[in-house]
Amino acid sequence: MKSNSNIHPVYKSRVKSLEETLTHIAGVPVEITIRAIDHYTFTFDGRNDKAMSKLQAFFLGKLNGCGYDQECNMSYAYYDA
Repeated sequence: MKSNSNIHPVYKSRVKSLEETLTHIAGVPVEITIRAIDHYTFTFDGRNDKAMSKLQAFFLGKLNGCGYDQECNMSYAYYDA
């Protein structure tokens, strides 16, 4: 959670809890970056279409901007609540 280091400790624990939940759902370690109020980015290492599909199903298809960055070897998805 390096990018979330300036958030309040209460929210850090909530983010960590949600990361653990999403990791369990996706089957790969998922990190959350808070871009703004109600705007989040979920990332995980490598390309894993099955993990992305599981996250997309969990969020009822509301993830947008899903993709894979070959230079970084990371998959990402944006969620705007």
